[in-house]
Amino acid sequence: LKTSDRSLRVMACVKDLGAAELLPICESLKGKLATIAYEHPGYEMKVSGMSVVSAYRVRQMITDLIYSLTTAAVLILVLLTLAFRSFWLGLVSVIPNAIPLVATAAILSLAGEPLRYASVVCFCISLGLAVDDTIHFLWRYRRQSRELTDRVAAIRKTFLLMAPALVTTTVLLLIGFGAAIFSPVPTLRVFGGTACLAILWALAGDLVVLPALLAC
Repeated sequence: LKTSDRSLRVMACVKDLGAAELLPICESLKGKLATIAYEHPGYEMKVSGMSVVSAYRVRQMITDLIYSLTTAAVLILVLLTLAFRSFWLGLVSVIPNAIPLVATAAILSLAGEPLRYASVVCFCISLGLAVDDTIHFLWRYRRQSRELTDRVAAIRKTFLLMAPALVTTTVLLLIGFGAAIFSPVPTLRVFGGTACLAILWALAGDLVVLPALLAC
């Protein structure tokens, strides 16, 4: 496509392979174009387009996601330690909060689903929901541990009191986010499916893993 007397645009359709597969192709193409430009002084060649820009943006997004989630985990540990005045409770809270992130990422990887912007948003949402449920569970456990001398009995009482509320909240969230799965827009379907997976794993972390950690 000739855009002016001194420029030429070569256009090609590229399949959405994801940033992990597309970036090496872009880097290889940029290297070859740089070699051609070096052999022909006065000519400038570059790779551009929506697919290329999105691939590089996604790489930066993944890096920012790692830093932000790591920072959030440290802040959660510090704040919960201060709130409950117990380093061990703060440390225990990190594992259930990490489960929805790690488990959802593993499922996406096994399914061959690349990391998308919608997935990143779901990771942030699931972390917030998991932390909220963990705080409620630990707060109730602290109250029960003051009333009951037996730690296992306190955990059992906390579970019986908190499980119905957490399950009800999870079901309502699944209904809300699950509606996006039936959307004709692929991005919304990915968002809805990833959110539902993360919410279910957050519930498992707070009702299965957290009581076990407290018992230990």
